[in-house]
This record gives sequence, structure tokens and C-alpha cells, in this order.
Amino acid sequence: MLNYGLIVEVVNYSKKVLENRVSFNLTSNLTVLNKQMAEFFAKNDFRIICSLDGDEQIHNENRILKNGTGSYERTMTGLKLLYQCYDEGQRKHIGVNSVITPPYSEERFERINKFFDELPYLDEQSPQSVSYEGRDVIAGDTCLSSNMDIVRFSDEERYDLVRWEYSKLSEKEKKLFSDMMDAGLKDIHNRRISDIPFVDSGLNACCVPGIQRLYVSVEGNFYACERIGNSPAIGNVKDGISLERVKKYYVDEYARMSKENCGRCWALQLCTVCYARCYDDGGLDMKRKKVLCEGCRNEMHKMLILYHTVLEEQPELLMKYNKDENE
Repeated sequence: MLNYGLIVEVVNYSKKVLENRVSFNLTSNLTVLNKQMAEFFAKNDFRIICSLDGDEQIHNENRILKNGTGSYERTMTGLKLLYQCYDEGQRKHIGVNSVITPPYSEERFERINKFFDELPYLDEQSPQSVSYEGRDVIAGDTCLSSNMDIVRFSDEERYDLVRWEYSKLSEKEKKLFSDMMDAGLKDIHNRRISDIPFVDSGLNACCVPGIQRLYVSVEGNFYACERIGNSPAIGNVKDGISLERVKKYYVDEYARMSKENCGRCWALQLCTVCYARCYDDGGLDMKRKKVLCEGCRNEMHKMLILYHTVLEEQPELLMKYNKDENE
């Protein structure tokens, strides 16, 4: 939103070229939002995700402004303004995303849940998601020491969010966030199953570069995803997407370098490791990928235990995963 004029230009151009075949989404901390912006976003039916981690103390632990003060008040002012400018039917398009940071504890999860449960600026249908803080795996100098807690994801000494989600489910209590548990259980419930070993596999959880996502840098270069960081470009605004570069770096090279490890992995059919955080400017970095692979296996081991616990204790809860995703 620091370059609001460019947003307006892009929206007007896109609607002129694509008419009603385009929709707009953005994620923001809303700290610079003003009434003019909010009215424009409402007029163009923007779907907006607000970065909000919890109450003032929790949010300000990491969301710091340049002057060193917390951003909570400005974020809440922006969220309230957005809510006021959207009509009742549009408010379901205002959502929040929270990043959960240590210490991970039942008390902390309860506190965050209570805050969002009482937050007045969200509709019942508003999207709400939560994730753990990222790790510095896209730094220029690959360093694994700061990423080892990914590998220790299933450590019983750490009270994780999925376990809390299931405890709330078992107690029939209202909880705001359930996407971590739902995503894991759904993947296992709808996993690929066969009476004989599979002789083939796709590129794990990787999407097709340039189809689902496309990141455009300020220099006009195309990248596979905004989450990857340093990685080989797949084209530019002048020449378009380069199928040759996509094939070289994100198909052939990825398959060749991953085949040995993936071929021995019991979690291959449940793998959630994608291109993100596995690359540097030169291409796939297997040292980084192996750390993520180990973390994925530990996570899948935990989710398999949870899935069969649900299957034994509350099997009816799994029925919702049978629904068609398009319903």
C-alpha cells in the first residue's frame, strides 16, 4: 500500500483488458490504510487478508514499526476502517492471517483464540488462518542450525497447535483456527492408496510454475512463487514465461536431484515439500531440501498418529473430508 497509485493503475488496466474476468487479493498489515484506499478496495471487491498475530502484546512482539514502536494500534485502526467501508455482503472478504511464535503453550493458544473470538471486525465467513513463524532457510548463506526445530517438529516437549486444536475439538469447544489440523487430516484421508507399490510419483507438493502463482520482481523478472526467495527466474515481462527454464530448473533438475532421496522415503505420497525455500540463484539446494524433508516426515508421523486417533475416537469427524472440494 506504500505505492497505492500503482495499485489503482493496475486495477483499472486489468478491468479494462479483462472486464469481469479478474479478481483482486492482497495481504497487508493495514498500517497505512486510509479511507480513500478502503473505499477503493470495497468498490472493486478486494479480498484482503490482514496480518494480525493476536492481542496488542502478542502482536507487537514481532510486528514493529521503523521507529521501534508496535504496529498493533495502526493495524487495528486499518482493520476497523476496512470493515466500515465494506458492506455487509462484502465483509466475508476481510480475513486475518496470524503467525504463531514461541513460546508455544496451551495458554498462548487459548489467549490468541479468545482475542479473535471477540474481535468485532470479522464476519463469520471471514477466512482465518494461522502458521508457525518461518525459518531462515532462504538466506544467502545456507545455515541449518536455525532450522533444526523444523526437524524436531514432533518433539513431545513442545505443545504444538495441532494437538491444541484436537483437544478443543474433543471438548466440543469453539476454536477459531483449525486449518493446520484439517489440512493434515484431509491429506491423509484422501491419500493415494494402492494394493501394489507405486512405480511413479509427481513432484511432491510442487505446483506448475507460472500457472497457480507467478511472482514479478520490480526488475520485471518472473519467478515461480513469491515465497521462494532467491531462485532461477522463469522469464520476464518482455519475453513471457520461458518453458525451457521451467523444464530445466523446476522439472528435470528437481527430479534428477531428488530421485534418490524420494525413492527411499516412506512419506513420499504424503509429501508437503514444494519448491519454496529449496532454491538459491543457482538452482535446487539439496542441503536445504533435506532439512525440510526430515521436518515433513516428522510432521506426517505425528499426523498419522492423530488421524488414527480420530478414526478410533471420533470417526464421524473424518466424513467432511469426503466432500467434493468444489462444493
